[in-house]
Parts: sequence; structure tokens; C-alpha cells
Amino acid sequence: MTASPPKPNDHSWLTKLSTDSQETAAYYDAWAGNYDQTLAQWNYQSPTIVATMLKQEVPPDGRVLDAGCGTGLSGKALHAAGFQRLTGIDISQASLDVAAQAGVYERLIQVNLQQMPLPLETDEFAAVQCVGVLTYIPDTTAIMREFCRVVQPGGLVAFTQREDLFNERDVAGVMQTLADEGTWTPVSVSEPRVYLPGNADYADNVKVIYCVCRSA
Repeated sequence: MTASPPKPNDHSWLTKLSTDSQETAAYYDAWAGNYDQTLAQWNYQSPTIVATMLKQEVPPDGRVLDAGCGTGLSGKALHAAGFQRLTGIDISQASLDVAAQAGVYERLIQVNLQQMPLPLETDEFAAVQCVGVLTYIPDTTAIMREFCRVVQPGGLVAFTQREDLFNERDVAGVMQTLADEGTWTPVSVSEPRVYLPGNADYADNVKVIYCVCRSA
């Protein structure tokens, strides 16, 4: 049985690393109202960092999929970087409702990223970004193959993963497997970087790795 959703200001659930879709949706539905303010207090910079990475490689008129868009922090960062054609998908409807208020997305769709295929066309996007989301998606190989399906040949897939889960789930091995089978070409893998410096549970304890691959 799924646990009752937490109170909006109780973020101990984040340390659970749950991959239960219903739990994840309930948690982020409860948090949606003050999510942006909380992440600002935690000095969350990943959306801006990834948007800057994409800006260097993707034309501003290219369609970009914001996978796990939440309340729209990543979409706003993409928009600030010059991207205008954004689609956001997320499991939390309450978060999507907040994201709609930002006015930066062409489309917002409630989607469970563990259920594939995604309700998106093949070769639809110039790039996919997935920022701060893969903690909740245990099958890295499946979701990356799906991202490559919806990205045009030569398009980019940019994603983040916690350092501990990057190692535990052998993300480097997944990237190499997909490269060996001709699905994509890895472009860059960052050193572990500070993730949520203003969150006591994360701070110096949990870092994040930024990855970019080019779809074949």
C-alpha cells in the first residue's frame, strides 16, 4: 500500500530514493505549491547549467523535450537561454498546473516515465533534457533508448544523475552499451558537482553528474 503523501514542508522522503511512481506523484503533487521557492533556498542550479549546455549545440528554434519538467524550473531556464518550442512531461499533475503558469511551454502532458513508449512521435525533438529526475527511474537503459527514439538523428540527450546512483546503476556502462549498438555517441560526462548545497541532507554528501549524448 502506498504511504500517505507527506506534508508540503517535509522533505525527508527525498532520502528514500523511491522508484514507486505513485509515491513520486503524490510527493510532488503535495510539494508543487512551494517547490520553486524551496529549490531557490537550496541553490539548485542544474536547470540553468543544462540549458547553457544545450544552447551551445541546439538551434533556438529546435523543439526541446523537458522530461520530468515538474513545476517548470527547467523550462524557464531553457526559455531564458533562447528556446521557444518546449514540451514538458511529468507524472505530477499539480506540478504541471504550476508549470503552465510560467507560459514557456507549447505543450504539457502528464506522463509516467516508467511506462513506455512515451506518447510522443519518433524524431520529434532536436533535444531532450532530463534534469533531477532519473533518481526515480530505475531502468536507465530503457528510458535512454526511448529518449533517442523521440530525438532526431544528431540531436542531443542531456541528463543528470546523482553520483551515487550513477555508480550503483552503472550509467557509464549503459552509455557505452548504447554507443556500441549505434544508438548514440557520448559527448561529455562531467566530474561530480555540487547538487543542492542549501539542503542539509545533500550539501557535501550528494553530488551530481551531467551527461550529454548525441543520437545516431
